[in-house]
Order: sequence, then C-alpha cells, then structure tokens
Amino acid sequence: KPPAPAPGEAWLDRFENYWATVRGTTPSTNAQYRRPLGSFVAGLCRDNEPDWSLLNPEYVTDFVINKTAVVRAEKHRIVTAVRAFLHFLAAEGIVPSQIVRAIPRIRRWRYANLPKRLSAEQLDAVLQACRSEQYGTLRDRAFIALLARLGVRAGELRGLHLEDIEWTQGLVHIRQSKTGRG
Repeated sequence: KPPAPAPGEAWLDRFENYWATVRGTTPSTNAQYRRPLGSFVAGLCRDNEPDWSLLNPEYVTDFVINKTAVVRAEKHRIVTAVRAFLHFLAAEGIVPSQIVRAIPRIRRWRYANLPKRLSAEQLDAVLQACRSEQYGTLRDRAFIALLARLGVRAGELRGLHLEDIEWTQGLVHIRQSKTGRG
C-alpha cells in the first residue's frame, strides 16, 4: 500500500506544473522550491486540505521569519519559493496579489563585500596565470573568457559541446541552464 500523500500535496503538484509551464523552471528548481513549501502548505491544512482562509499576511511573515531563522543557508531560496507560490495562488484566484508584500526582506550579508565583477587588470592577471604550463591551459583561458566577457553561467559552460560552436561564423550556442531551454 503506497503511503498517504502529505497534506496539501496536490496543491504542490499543481504549483510545480504551473511554474514549469509558465516560467519554464527545471525539475531541480521545482524540487528546491518544494522543500520549504511543504511545511508552508501543511501549516494551513485542516483535514489534509489547505484552508486558504488561514493564509494571511501574518502567517506569511511568521513562516518566513521562523523558517529563515532555522535554515540560514537557504534564506533566499525560502523567500523565493514562498513568493513564487503566492504568485501562483494569486493567478489561481485563491489569494489577492498584494499578499506577496507580506514577505519580509531578508538581508544577505555573506557576500556583501565581494566585487560585482573583476576589473580589466584582475581579469588579465587571471588569464596570465592560465598561460603557465603548471597552472593553466588554453581550455582554461577559453572558459574564463566565456565566463568573464560573455557572462556565461557556470552551468551553461558545463553543458557546452563542440557541436555548439560554429567555427566559421564565430558563434557559440549556449543552452540556458536555469530554464533547460536551448
């Protein structure tokens, strides 16, 4: 006998389907959203079904504050997941769209002092380091150039194949890593 579905599971399935269809999210993104949303929806359930009348700004604020205090490393993901779910519920006509404003701002200080990008001199130093036989290769320099000059994401770079390069035209076809679309 299969285990009984978790409270509100059908709504989470609907959300995943909606978000994948409308926003083109990947299964891994949906799984990352689903983790915090399971307890968000479960807290609203009565008799295994969500009682949407319990979903108010106070519930949203309390959930986000309490959940982000416990799981500090995933604060941003929790906020993003709750925001996405509330947008979904608003699109379904379950809640007013203004409820999204109840999500408190979560500060992210961990990387606050990192530079937004490398300066030209810093990038040149990194490329020079790749020129030595001990520390780098032509391939390394090409990867760094794609990352720095074209803004290619690391996931997009990992998915790059030789067939994606049109040598005669000087084109590189990049598959989007965040949506899974080509």
